[in-house]
Amino acid sequence: RDLHVRSRQQRQMCIRDSLAPERVFADSGATIKKVIDHLEELVALNPSIIFLTYGINDVGIGYWPTPEDYVNEINNTLALLKEHLPNATVYVCSIIPALEPAFKRGPAWREIPDYNDAVRAFCEENGTPYVDITQLCEEHTDLYQDDGVHLLGGFYPLWGTELIAEVYDDVFALESNESAAK
Repeated sequence: RDLHVRSRQQRQMCIRDSLAPERVFADSGATIKKVIDHLEELVALNPSIIFLTYGINDVGIGYWPTPEDYVNEINNTLALLKEHLPNATVYVCSIIPALEPAFKRGPAWREIPDYNDAVRAFCEENGTPYVDITQLCEEHTDLYQDDGVHLLGGFYPLWGTELIAEVYDDVFALESNESAAK
């Protein structure tokens, strides 16, 4: 019963990789502010797991000029989700790094590593699961479109595997901790 809230770019992953399209909220050019627009639908679905895969639009548009501003927005979003879906585990995915020639179009994208560092630190401090796909992106630069921002279809199964692996690792760690406590 997982649910994905993301930008439109990632919608291909749900279509190609067996995620039910009605459980993926993806809007063209979406930022994390869009979560509230889908809150009623989210509550109706009552997912146990939510993946937030935002960031590249957020940084590129410049609504949050510093990593700290963006972390505050993530904190607000997580609080909203916790209030309305208290039993859901929310995973925050790192921001997809942009590549050349994207920086000509959006120089703020050069700052994505700083945003990811701030988001990772926030998630660690607050016990929020964080899925870092930076290395995956670096290993598969051949799966970026020529614009240096969007990804080709071959990337999505890899990304989906990373998300699933993170959930699996968390469940396995929880079960191991529970067994050790007995």
